[in-house]
Amino acid sequence: MTRLTAADVQQMQARVKGQAPPRAKSCGPNKLETRYGQYLTLRKHAGEIMDWRYEAIKLRLAPKTYFTPDFCVWYPDGALEFLEVKGFMRDDAAVKLKTAAVLFPYHRFVLVTWEHGKWNEKGVPNG
Repeated sequence: MTRLTAADVQQMQARVKGQAPPRAKSCGPNKLETRYGQYLTLRKHAGEIMDWRYEAIKLRLAPKTYFTPDFCVWYPDGALEFLEVKGFMRDDAAVKLKTAAVLFPYHRFVLVTWEHGKWNEKGVPNG
């Protein structure tokens, strides 16, 4: 006999009601984000950036729709950059990142991935 967990029951109830199953809430940076934070600290000590924060800003994209970038980075010239670190990109995350870039054109939005032993930073177009 198979025993169901509370999460299993919630997922089954959500399917019956036609809703998506509840997502697990993040309680801190994942391993990839932690490594990128260490990289940003090295850049700060080297004087390339002024400072950085993890999930410090929440951007409102639409009613009841928000985007919290993984990192906010301040540069010596005063520029503010929002970075999203991903091992893989889900559709909803891609839409939110692109929408934020369009709605907040005065800031730079960057998708960060780890590829072939190095950080790959790709700017997101805002138009």
